[in-house]
Amino acid sequence: MFNDDEENLSSSRLRLAMAFLAASTVFTAILAFATLNQPCVSEAIHPKAKLLEEISQVQNYSYLGYDYPQNWNVRGLSNSTVYVYVGNSEHYTLDTDLGISEWDRLVPPDGGILHLGPDQRPFSISMFHQLRCLNIIRAGLMDSRGVVDAQLLRHCMNYLRQMMLCRADGQLQSVRRSTGGGATTWNQPRVCRDWRTVYEAADANSRDYEQDIQDRVL
Repeated sequence: MFNDDEENLSSSRLRLAMAFLAASTVFTAILAFATLNQPCVSEAIHPKAKLLEEISQVQNYSYLGYDYPQNWNVRGLSNSTVYVYVGNSEHYTLDTDLGISEWDRLVPPDGGILHLGPDQRPFSISMFHQLRCLNIIRAGLMDSRGVVDAQLLRHCMNYLRQMMLCRADGQLQSVRRSTGGGATTWNQPRVCRDWRTVYEAADANSRDYEQDIQDRVL
């Protein structure tokens, strides 16, 4: 028999598990298989949004203040596509050593930090931010000791929600029934951006940065 605290913990973890699985399913389709790069409309327009948009029309950037491009220009990404069937995977389990290692490896060892511009200013990209957040939610789901910061979990849930709404993926998915598990047929083929191109570019950027640091020391 469970006491009240154990029942509350079990119920809380079940709700978090359901939220994580829903977010993970939708996010996977968005991340790996998105075909569009349309401008996003946020829930509340940020005051500097117009400034960033105007700056992005400029070809030469100082990478000081807001003077940097809105998107990282990955060479070849726009023409690099893969044809994939979306589906459940045997990989990326939530609590096994192998699964945890696979989640960890989705983000490069240096955290996916890019160094851009003449002064090697550090940046991240939304893809790596979202992957970090999914892993944080996974860790929170498996955390029975309260180690994962609840505020960080809240940030990640909201960030993923906003990115999904921002991209508004409109691929049609057949519906078997209105509610319940398996209601939607989502394992359909997608023409996707080749995310490997992003990893390769991030790795090249990291190596260039390390070489630049070594050259400065010498």
